[in-house]
Formats: sequence, structure tokens, C-alpha cells
Amino acid sequence: MRLIGLFALLVLMSGCPKEATPVTSGTVEVDSREAALGLNVRERTDLRGRLDRQLAVARTADDSDGEIARIKGTLRLLDTLDGIASSARGERDKERDALAAVTAWLDDRVRAGAPPRPEAAPPDPGPWGRALEAEAAGDLETALDEGLLALRQLVDAGVDSASLRFQLAEWAAERGDGALAAELFDGAATVESGQAWIAEEAPLAATRARNLSLGPDGAALAEARTLVDQDRLGDAWLLLEELVATGSDADVLSAARALTEQVRSDAGEAAVHSLARAAQILEGPGPYDEVQRLLEEVAGLPEGTWDEAEHLRLRGWYRNRAGALTEAERQAQDAKQASTLQDARDLVVAGEYRAALKAFAKLEGTALQSAARKGAREASETLVRQERERAGGLFVAARKLRDPAEKRVALTEVQQILQGLIDEFPDSSYVDRLRTNLTAVESELQAI
Repeated sequence: MRLIGLFALLVLMSGCPKEATPVTSGTVEVDSREAALGLNVRERTDLRGRLDRQLAVARTADDSDGEIARIKGTLRLLDTLDGIASSARGERDKERDALAAVTAWLDDRVRAGAPPRPEAAPPDPGPWGRALEAEAAGDLETALDEGLLALRQLVDAGVDSASLRFQLAEWAAERGDGALAAELFDGAATVESGQAWIAEEAPLAATRARNLSLGPDGAALAEARTLVDQDRLGDAWLLLEELVATGSDADVLSAARALTEQVRSDAGEAAVHSLARAAQILEGPGPYDEVQRLLEEVAGLPEGTWDEAEHLRLRGWYRNRAGALTEAERQAQDAKQASTLQDARDLVVAGEYRAALKAFAKLEGTALQSAARKGAREASETLVRQERERAGGLFVAARKLRDPAEKRVALTEVQQILQGLIDEFPDSSYVDRLRTNLTAVESELQAI
């Protein structure tokens, strides 16, 4: 089953954690990125549905014991990943648990298909397993070679992994191979899928890697230029200050001083614009949250490039304005939210469940969020139950049809209803029964 093989490689490589913990000014920053388990809950649910259907087909075929065992093993792996995702362990611990689960699953697959080997011979952990062992032992050269082999195998299988490329890029940069590191960082940014931290960090990391050949002073200057291009003037300023204070390359220092003046000028213009925009918003009806963002941006610019007195005045104005708005409109806001909640409940009573779900969704992030979520869960369960019962009635009627063409059309309608419910409500308590019903419908279709 090519689907299952690709799934294994995708889960294994996409789940590779970014091991390094960033350290800034001697303080360890908590790595709070969400765990990358290879597949999110929606993807795991979709894959489980496909595997259930494949299992039903395999059970009707001759000599399919091995295929059935492989499918069941993969379903058990999905159950394990679900348990890891819902556990209270730390995000990086979840990634390591997922990697261990997939590694064990792959070992089972290898042992099932490989000829017997002497009991004394330890199982081969594969290129990625060998890479991790080498990295743990401090042998980055071997770790990188084995890791690149794992990446090639993954690409040859028709899939890719941004997190694997990012990890290999970090090892290459640590070894001082800037060109390879930059290539891998660029690749990670290109294939990034649903991992926002890679999309954010990979481009700057690639620039730093390319700059390794420039020497420490040249690399710092090049990175400062990148930060200026990204309008991160405060970060560029701090980097240039350190470079001018500690650098030794005369040509680089001359260029750094010129860039410092450019940053000072750009920051001054940005501050004037942001403070004027904040004052304009405060003079009107809002939105006042935008004022807070503008003032924070100005505070991050180099010292001496913005009017501190004006900044202080606007901060006070913002506090008074936002506070007055909250006090004046609180009752009206509460009344509107309460009305929305009641409207949603009325829609449930009327049987308009999808309209009710949209109304409940409007209360996300409000004080009535918990009540809205409870109402939405109940509405969605009622909707799924009723639609499942409707599909059951259609299925019974379809089976009685004698014309194969009409029967196929009727069964296809039932199939679409059940699959639509699974896709739309993957967390429903009825989802397992929906899959069972869907398998029965598909078996009936195959029999036509």
C-alpha cells in the first residue's frame, strides 16, 4: 500500500523536533511552539477513514492477511498519535513520543517483510535513527551524512519535510558549512506546510548561513542589512551597535556606521508617522487596540529617534480613551452578546442547526464563549445524529432498487452525506458509527 508507506515517512520526518533551545542575553526562552506530530487531527481523521475503507476491501480479497495486519498496525499508530496529541506532556516531549511511536511502527514493518536475522544482531535504526545517534554522540559529520540520506529517501518516496530540512540545516551551520545550511534552510521555507515558525525563521537563518563565509563582522553587517529590508529597525540597530563596539574589520565598520545613520533616519521617519497615526485614531472612535500596537512599535525603535514626551502623552490618552470606551459601552456590549447567544439557542429549538452554529461562533473570545461552545457541541451532535438517521433511511431505500444505475446514484448520495459529516464534524461522538456506515455503503457500491 503506497499510501501507508508515504504516511509513515511523512509522520516520521514532519515530526522531527527543532532541538535547539534559543538563548538570549543569558536567559533561556521557553520553546512554546505547538508540537509537530506529522499530521494534525483533521489529517489523522481523514487518513483513518481511508484506511478503514481499505481494510474493508482487503477483508474481501484472498491472501490478504499481511495487508490486513499492516493496515491494522497503521490504525493503531494513529490511535497512539491521538493519545500523544491529547496528553499533558510538553510540546517537545510530544514530538519525541511521536517519533518513537513511528520508529517502532517502522521496525514492525521492516521485521514483517525482512528475512530472519540472527538474534544477536541489533535491528538497523535506519538513516534517521543513525543520524540522531551520531548527533547525540557529538559526531555531526556522520549525523549530517545519514540525515541527508534520510531526506533523499523521503524525497524519492514523493514527500518532503520542512522540519527535517531545518534540523539538517542547523547541523550544517554548526559544522560551518554555510552553503549547505543555506540551501537546506531555503528548502525548508519552500516546502513549509502548516509550520509557521519555519516560515518565520528559515529565511533569516538562510541569510546567516550564507554570511558565514564573510567572517563574523561581515556576517553581522549582512544580517543587519536583511533586518533593515524587513523593517525590523530596532533589531538592526542593536546588532549594528554591537558590531561597531566590538568589530575589527575597518571596511565593515565603515559600512556599519553608514548603515547606522540610515537606520536612525528611517526610524525617525517611522516614529513620526506612527505617533501621528496613533493620535489620529485617538481623536476618532477607534479601533484603539491599533494605538497600542503603534506605541509598542515606536518603543522598539532606537533611543533618541522618537519623541518620548509625545509618546508618553499618547500612552496616557490611550489609557483614558480605552478605559472610557470600555466603561461606556460595557452594558451595550454585554446585551448584544447575550442577544446573540439567545438567537443561537432559538435557532437550535427551530431545528436550524447550521445557522445556530454560525451564531455560536460569533461569541468566540467573549465572556460567553464557554456557553456558546457547549451550545455548539449539542447542536452539532443533534445535526449529525439526524443526518445519520436520514442517510440510514436513504440507504435502506437504495438497497431495494433493482435498476443498477438508479441504485448507484442513490447509494452515492448516501456516501456523500456520510463522508461530508465525517469531514465537517471529525470530533463528533458519532464519527466511528459514521465510518462503519460509510464502509457498508461503499461495499454495496462495489457489489453493483
